[in-house]
Amino acid sequence: MAEKIFDNDPMEILEKIPNPFPFENLGELQKPVNAVSQIHKVHYEMPAQSALSVTALSSQKHILIRGLVDQVYPTNQYHITIAESGARKSTVDRQFMKAVEKYEIEIEEAAKKLNQLDEDSRKVAENPIPSIIIETGTWEGIFKEFINNQSLGLFNDEGG
Repeated sequence: MAEKIFDNDPMEILEKIPNPFPFENLGELQKPVNAVSQIHKVHYEMPAQSALSVTALSSQKHILIRGLVDQVYPTNQYHITIAESGARKSTVDRQFMKAVEKYEIEIEEAAKKLNQLDEDSRKVAENPIPSIIIETGTWEGIFKEFINNQSLGLFNDEGG
């Protein structure tokens, strides 16, 4: 039997914490975060985290960090949302992922056109179709995706 950690509803506890999330520091993300919060009737922390996750994904390919021994790393952020089943976590994530999904379709279509041009010129070249988002996968599958991609985001709604 699972041990109960809270005597009260976790949302009640969250409401008692003064300024649990620095909403005022979101800058231009405040408006879309507030809109998603209002539309889906969720506390603003959840859409704020989704917005920050997508922002991190879209910028990680463009921002590199130099380590102490001349190694270069892409920026990485790790986000996790903990909420009850049915709390609209996936729904909120999907709101912010729309632009990424649209861009992914655009680069997929461009890669297909490039492959078609190669076939027309009788070159035998298969340009890999890049991914930005992966939703599930084994370690082996994730590492294989990195062969053709400099940047990936793993968005998964499975717990555990």
